[in-house]
Amino acid sequence: MFFLISLLTTAEVLAALHPTTGAIALQHANLGEEGEISANLQFTDAFSPGLSIGFGGAFIAISESLQWGLLPTNIFEVFQFTVLSSGY
Repeated sequence: MFFLISLLTTAEVLAALHPTTGAIALQHANLGEEGEISANLQFTDAFSPGLSIGFGGAFIAISESLQWGLLPTNIFEVFQFTVLSSGY
């Protein structure tokens, strides 16, 4: 449960900071370099989700093969967590 709370907190912080960092980068760009900064931001926006999904999938695969127990073992646990976290 602690893992899920920390994941949600991290997601909220990153969602709040993401537009801000782009605006700061464009604000501090030198005259004539705005296009390069914008292109770098677009590349990062397109590349980073794929990279994080890849690393996340690899981490899950490794944890399952080493039996670290990061994933629920059956569908009942997933259903139980979903129902309990939704407040029903």
